[in-house]
Amino acid sequence: MPQLQGKRARVNAAGAPASLLHPSARWSSPAALISLPKDILARIAALVSLEGDGEGKPKSTLLSLASTCKTLRAVCLPLVLSTIRLMDGDALVKALKVLKGQTKAKSSVQSSEGGIARFVREIHLSLPALFGTMPSHSTLLSSTASLLSLIAPTLTSLCITLGPSSALQPFSSLFPPSSPSLAALSGLSHLASFTLRGAFLWLHDLAPLLSSWPALISLSLDSLRGDCTRPPHPCAPRGRTLRHLSIRASSLTAEHIARLLDGQLDLVHIEMPLLGGEGRAWDVLRTVMSEGGRVEVLRIWDRSGGAGTTTAAAGGEKRKGKATSQSRPRIVAGKDDEVDQLDSQPLHAEAEADEGQAEVVVPRSPLLPLLLSFETSTSTLSHLFLPLSLLPSPRAASFTALAPAFPSSLSTLEFDDLSAASGLRDALVEALERGELCGLERVVAPVGRKGRAGTTKGRSKADAAFEKTLSEYGVHWDAAV
Repeated sequence: MPQLQGKRARVNAAGAPASLLHPSARWSSPAALISLPKDILARIAALVSLEGDGEGKPKSTLLSLASTCKTLRAVCLPLVLSTIRLMDGDALVKALKVLKGQTKAKSSVQSSEGGIARFVREIHLSLPALFGTMPSHSTLLSSTASLLSLIAPTLTSLCITLGPSSALQPFSSLFPPSSPSLAALSGLSHLASFTLRGAFLWLHDLAPLLSSWPALISLSLDSLRGDCTRPPHPCAPRGRTLRHLSIRASSLTAEHIARLLDGQLDLVHIEMPLLGGEGRAWDVLRTVMSEGGRVEVLRIWDRSGGAGTTTAAAGGEKRKGKATSQSRPRIVAGKDDEVDQLDSQPLHAEAEADEGQAEVVVPRSPLLPLLLSFETSTSTLSHLFLPLSLLPSPRAASFTALAPAFPSSLSTLEFDDLSAASGLRDALVEALERGELCGLERVVAPVGRKGRAGTTKGRSKADAAFEKTLSEYGVHWDAAV
């Protein structure tokens, strides 16, 4: 079609008229983008948000999209504001002003009908200093209370880190008893995940919080204390919806632990220290694993040092069988009712020459009843932590007695010590040879040796040989120096 005189034809960057371009090339105009269905636009924005800076922050591209028009702002804002990271008190105060729309400068983030606080789903709050800095402690308390109250209807995940990592702060330093900040925290009725780092929390303070969070499925604490004279309120209802429970350190008694675990049959991840290798806490844990049957990750240890520091353990048993020069004694776990039969000497296999039979006495690991509580065919356990505190001496024999109870679903074994001196390497390889770890894919254990100046060196030749042996069975050694 001839061009009208006095009119210039629209051309692209290469000089070709726009009318001659392929339709897909003309599709990149802004008008064409916003004409897409909203669900397609939402997917595009979600892909852009995944290209973050490694810290969970959306790229500036997402903010740029939100600044173009109302359509893209409505699509991008929920992704921009879904996760907020506040790294100090100043960031907390500024974020509160922005969410309330109290800042003078207008931006695409603030220009949203109905307020932008409704988009917040997750908050990471870090307060390196609570006292002696600006903003003041009272300002931090009031700002925390206001922020949590503002986003209570939509907040589902809260992670709080207090103080420097070298010193635990009391939970009450940010949430004093009967304070507005504690009331606001208790009012998060939709909270599904709560993480507290750099602070310790008393059990009698945690109990009412659990009662006010009916949707909570994940609880992660650095320290939970239970050696206080104030017990949890006996009448407080407790939610039984937890799926992830992680407690790095505690002073809880067996009764405290039993109360915390009682009825939590949906638990998938359990990580916490216990006191001793038997008692009510272990009974409740066994019930959780057998009746719930959903535990995938089990990371427990004896905080007192446990069986790993003594030669005596909970029970031993004698078994007899034909012994030849070609056979090795069969190692079996002990029984509770024979604990008095164990002496303080290292346990070993003894061959009875007159009867031609072998006898082995092996202390039982507290983990054995837990593993046996699983139905072999329906076991979901995929990650198991084997600390030295739960492997009585001799540890290699304890591991060998425990290995037949490992479910086929087990893909990861984690050790706190798998050094050559631990005696567990040969026992692990022998279990692989016997096919008792047919599903094992990964071994997690620290590795390293001290140099002359006290520095940690890399793997030794023995480490390299052990890693090669594991790889022959298709097992990867995930080692941290």
